[in-house]
Amino acid sequence: MTFSMLGRCARTGQFGAVVTTSAIAVGTRCPFARAGVGAALTQHRTDPRLGPALLDLLAGGATAAQAMAQLVAATADRDWRQLALLDRHGGTAIFTGANVRATVSAAEGVDCAALGNILRNDQVAPAMVASFTADAARPLADRLLRAILAGEAAGGEIAALQSAALLVVDRERFPYVDLRVDDHTAPLAELARLWALYAPLADDYVLRATAPTQAATYLPPPPRPERPEDSMDTKTTPADFAALIRRAGLTLTEAQTAEIYAGWPYIERMLERLRGPSPRPREAEPAHIFVPQATDAEASR
Repeated sequence: MTFSMLGRCARTGQFGAVVTTSAIAVGTRCPFARAGVGAALTQHRTDPRLGPALLDLLAGGATAAQAMAQLVAATADRDWRQLALLDRHGGTAIFTGANVRATVSAAEGVDCAALGNILRNDQVAPAMVASFTADAARPLADRLLRAILAGEAAGGEIAALQSAALLVVDRERFPYVDLRVDDHTAPLAELARLWALYAPLADDYVLRATAPTQAATYLPPPPRPERPEDSMDTKTTPADFAALIRRAGLTLTEAQTAEIYAGWPYIERMLERLRGPSPRPREAEPAHIFVPQATDAEASR
């Protein structure tokens, strides 16, 4: 029910991962990447601990193949796992346990690895690799997105997709890109839309952290148009509100009355929602919902 891809840009040294699935919030569990080290994927009965563990082995000097072999040997539930790893030199390794549900697909290429489970066919991963390797001059995030879309076009998974994520690391400890679509009817299209918005800003967001004086001048967006719900003016006059307090049989100090009156607009908004689009006349209101209109006699007290 998941297909994904790891990629490395030999030109920039960036590492990245892209993943999609028919479950919620895949970006919180499956993709992992570390600047200068590599990237990892863990999926199918996902154990999120395995991604960082693989990266730790790479950081310790192991190649992707060596790290995968060590981790698989040390993992008791390995038959349930599907894993991929990409090292700093572009080396890759993929593991698919015996209990991973078919149809399974896996493929490796120059600076990339793709894999998936519970798919429509076994051509999903090869389609992703072919897309990724077709144009090495493009930004890594673009290549990863194009690859996952190619995997979907090749058949994708059996169930409807629900979430997707794109993760890219560059030189800093924080991600260069970390975009997630946690719950959407078209998560890959939404992920592509988010990247199109984020891409022009990605470099500047790094500069804001590492060299703020070199970052572009921040231009705030135009003010949000005022909406009717933004207005918190009350329709109840102080005299009407005083009458309401008396009818409720409350004895309040002047300060208490003023404090409650300040919050009254929010209560009015709630009452309007409870009444619905066609307000009842006051005499038809239930005891706990009524219009506090003061009589002339009450207002003059």
